[in-house]
Amino acid sequence: TYSGNVLVPYFFSDMQHDFYWVGFSPDLASQGIVADEWLLKGAALQKEFDAVAPCSTHAQYAWARVRDDVETPQAAGFVDFASCALKPGVDSAKMADADSKMNAFLDKIGNTVRIYRWFPMQGTNMQGADFMQLNWVGSLTEKGENADAFVAAGGIQIQASLYDSLVECEGGPTASYSSVGGSN
Repeated sequence: TYSGNVLVPYFFSDMQHDFYWVGFSPDLASQGIVADEWLLKGAALQKEFDAVAPCSTHAQYAWARVRDDVETPQAAGFVDFASCALKPGVDSAKMADADSKMNAFLDKIGNTVRIYRWFPMQGTNMQGADFMQLNWVGSLTEKGENADAFVAAGGIQIQASLYDSLVECEGGPTASYSSVGGSN
């Protein structure tokens, strides 16, 4: 199972590339099947891609859902990236507790953001970060409405009280994304 997306930088500073191809599989075994199939059958198509936009990076991440009640991702929208480093002594149980409290707050204010964490595997250079946090929305209007409600309800202070002792994150770019297909 595989779904492909093209990400184009929207809010950014000195991005390395004009666009990014990001493929998703539901688990690493499925990802391996897709990669093997591409190696066996995709050489001609890869050559066509490389003629238009050669790929200089190929990395693998494992992802974890933090907040998302949608079974089928939206076909297009925007995603914010942040690089995050855990503070000494922080474990997944402490993060899960903070996430549970934050999700309850976001539910209470009607925030629709979908949150995932990407953990580096092969081909990545995270420069000291432990994971990437991604916030997905369907539109810039939705992003703005979520931000307004978050700030008005004291979200900045709540976020600081839940996460400042656990993790340090540095905001990164925002990209538009579009689904470009996939397979089941």
